[in-house]
Amino acid sequence: MTFPIELAEKIVGMLHAVTKNNVNFMDDKGKIIAAIQKERIGTIHEGAKRIMLGEIDELAITIEEAERLQGVKPGYNGVIFYDNKKLGCIGLSGDPEKMRPLQQLAAIIVKNEYDKFMDNKNRENVTEKVAMEIQEMSAAIEEVTAESVESLEHIK
Repeated sequence: MTFPIELAEKIVGMLHAVTKNNVNFMDDKGKIIAAIQKERIGTIHEGAKRIMLGEIDELAITIEEAERLQGVKPGYNGVIFYDNKKLGCIGLSGDPEKMRPLQQLAAIIVKNEYDKFMDNKNRENVTEKVAMEIQEMSAAIEEVTAESVESLEHIK
């Protein structure tokens, strides 16, 4: 399940506006797809990679651990489950103990925003389907009208 980058960017922006901390959103491979620090986008977050591989569900990264691990900063990272599938990983930089509840709240926000996104997508799909059916009916009506005019001309 590929998470929409524009939605990840929106969520990262919302969380940063509230926390003033660095926020990262990682995809199903641990790659950072949205971040406050734009230079980190496209890099692999080793902690998120471990989370998405199923080795762990969450990771508190201390200053000492951040020095050992690749592509990480001190903070708290956790998986986002959606319909029992791993949707992605979200991390907040800062003191891991203080960031843990914020990250868990962020995971709830991500689920809610993804629900809204999927509802909108489904509505768009239904609207497109209805529009296509209306076009098909309109074409059929035009065809019947043309045949009726032709028959009328033939009768005259």
